Amino acid sequence: MATINAKELAALAFAAYRFNNGFIKDSTKWDNEKETFVTVNPNKTLMRNTILQSEGQVFLTVTDEDSANADEALNALHGDITLKLLTGKLVSEFTQNLNNLFTKEKLTASDTGLAAWLPEMYARIQKDQSTKEQMFELSASSEFLGAIDKKITVDFTMISSRFLRDYNCYSVFGHDSNGNCVMFFTRHTALAKSGKVTGKVKKHSIDAYHNNAKVTTINYVKEAQ
Repeated sequence: MATINAKELAALAFAAYRFNNGFIKDSTKWDNEKETFVTVNPNKTLMRNTILQSEGQVFLTVTDEDSANADEALNALHGDITLKLLTGKLVSEFTQNLNNLFTKEKLTASDTGLAAWLPEMYARIQKDQSTKEQMFELSASSEFLGAIDKKITVDFTMISSRFLRDYNCYSVFGHDSNGNCVMFFTRHTALAKSGKVTGKVKKHSIDAYHNNAKVTTINYVKEAQ
């Protein structure tokens, strides 16, 4: 049985991510130009075929950049887990399993399904870190906007958007052009993005979840005309 070490498998995951220009989980995807589903090679399949040297299949070539990205990703993954454990935050079973996978000395083609997620997980960790750094800056600059029940117009830049299944709506958080934090809830996907919006000020609060920033919550949100 063909084996591969952890660093080699991690680099192969980044080679697949580069080859597919992102993470592809399934063997079909929607093609906007052809307006139909097309057959593709998922990242895990590209990795498996390369390890097994499957005849007639596409093989990946690992570059120095893939290897460097893999090293950075493994360090970031371990660091993220360590920080969460030290601060009492929950580490998901998936994240822990991914980290544990790359502590093994020898891996096989059967491990590619989980290993293929490494670049995607790394991207999420980087995005989360960027958001935290941005929130640190905003917590110092943010001020409340408008008066309660009064209409305001905001040139809104979105930082995060989460779909709340229990309420069938999006929780949207961001800031205006002056670095003042704003949040709102909406059922409309078209509003869960950056853009100029109007709404009524519902409340002003010091938000512990967002680094104790001053946050203005608005409702009756619409696109500004």
